[in-house]
Amino acid sequence: MAQTEQAPQAPETAQGYQELITQVRTNWITAGLVLLIVAVGYWLALKALRRGFAAARARREGKDRAEQAIAYLSELERWLSGALKVLTLIAALTGVLWALQITRLTIVNNFFDLAYKKALSIGLIVFMSFLAKRALNFLVGNFASYYRRHTERSRDMDLRLKTLCAVLTGGGSAVIAVVAAFLILETLLESVGTVLASVGFLGIALGFGAQTLVRDLISGFFILLENQFAIGDGVRINDQWGTVERIGLRSITLRDGEGVAHLIPNGSITRVSNSTRGWSRAVVYAGVDYSGDPDKVLAALAQVGQEIRADPRFAGDILKDFEVSGPESFEDSVIYRIACPTVPARQWDIMREVRYRVWKTFAREGLPLKKGPGYSAPVQTQN
Repeated sequence: MAQTEQAPQAPETAQGYQELITQVRTNWITAGLVLLIVAVGYWLALKALRRGFAAARARREGKDRAEQAIAYLSELERWLSGALKVLTLIAALTGVLWALQITRLTIVNNFFDLAYKKALSIGLIVFMSFLAKRALNFLVGNFASYYRRHTERSRDMDLRLKTLCAVLTGGGSAVIAVVAAFLILETLLESVGTVLASVGFLGIALGFGAQTLVRDLISGFFILLENQFAIGDGVRINDQWGTVERIGLRSITLRDGEGVAHLIPNGSITRVSNSTRGWSRAVVYAGVDYSGDPDKVLAALAQVGQEIRADPRFAGDILKDFEVSGPESFEDSVIYRIACPTVPARQWDIMREVRYRVWKTFAREGLPLKKGPGYSAPVQTQN
């Protein structure tokens, strides 16, 4: 009777594992020496790296665009230090496995085969991500420099530019990180189709739920980019008047004359009326009884304009002389108009002063002041 063939014996037998344990006990001194050599090499390489970059930064100080060059050198040093740590860990692991002669196990051989095949691809992906991040920082930095050269410097402009650069850098970095992560997963797993399919429905649901947020963010980005208004401006957003207190990517904080703060999502803004862009205008309408002498009324209004123009409190805020016109219209009273251009956000204080002096002057001159039409915009209180 023919004997049944025995199945091939697996290489990882009990005897093999016993030999492995014996090798570990025998070669632990060699493994310790390998770790010591790797640690010393890491310390020397890190010290040389830091000295080299310190010398490079010292040579750049005092030269053109030194700040940008020093920032680039610091970031490059940080990336190279991280890469050195990773290489040190790989060298330590490989050296210990070699010293202990553990590479005879099939599972270890398979691991090293996979690591050697994938390591180069992953390293290339990480390096390309670094280059993409540097290109992004370079483009954003040039955009900021161009914007500063072609825009008048101010605190609001610096805040707006800082916000824009943070948004561009953060958004671009997130895209680069996501793309790099998927490429690394594809390199390790050889296919991420199953993972993408499993999270596809979740992504669609989040997309529908976040469309309002995305609309707010996009609208806020263009508000900052186009400089539609700045902090401290008196504006009317949709139908709400107030002073801009905060500008964010998602919402605007508007504080009205009664001190109430209104939070308006950027995506809901359909119309913006800025009463403090470049220059403003103080306009006051005065109603006078029909019995009043028109020449005397016009002279009194002109006198009020001259007095306010000469007042040190308002002289620097008034750009041109007051214009007195009238009669503007015939209603319950004869309507006269006095107006002047002012610096931004100062028109309301000047309008209050004009009303006070008109009332006082008309009472002194015996002119019959009556109710007239109000100014088209509500009275604002500058915070």
